[in-house]
Amino acid sequence: MKRYLQAVSDIGEVPLGELVRLGVKGLIFDLDNTLAPPHSETAPPATLRFLAEVRRAGLAAVIVSNGRRPRVERLGRLMGLPVVARARKPFGRGYRWALLEMGLKASQVAAVGDHFLTDGLGALYQGIPLVLVDPMTSEEDFLVRAARPVDHILRRLALTRRERRSPRG
Repeated sequence: MKRYLQAVSDIGEVPLGELVRLGVKGLIFDLDNTLAPPHSETAPPATLRFLAEVRRAGLAAVIVSNGRRPRVERLGRLMGLPVVARARKPFGRGYRWALLEMGLKASQVAAVGDHFLTDGLGALYQGIPLVLVDPMTSEEDFLVRAARPVDHILRRLALTRRERRSPRG
């Protein structure tokens, strides 16, 4: 699958059917503010329902998070997904581990995340198509919150550029 970038308002709007039709066989998920609120120890029911849809669609999935290993692993077990913690996104190590975990190539997966500066740039640098979701909550660590204005500008620029290149909006 070549360049792909889409933005949706929440995890439940990720277009699984479209991704499968485009040849996606696996998904790389960000954790905080994508699948669960930051610092949460549980998964929202909507996330668990969505992950059940992912499984029904026959897609492999891995969580790639910059978060600390104990929490990321606990949430991964709760969601039934393997994890790569302390991934150091946007650098590529976490994405490469996720691809190895799923046994897939970058062209066969899509990434889903809320933060363009980490999730987006990391995926796009690895050649992985991207679906951006709006953050679940505005309650974030100071550094993440401070980076959001730049993140919004970059997200808007990337989406505008995609719209100019594609006949689809």
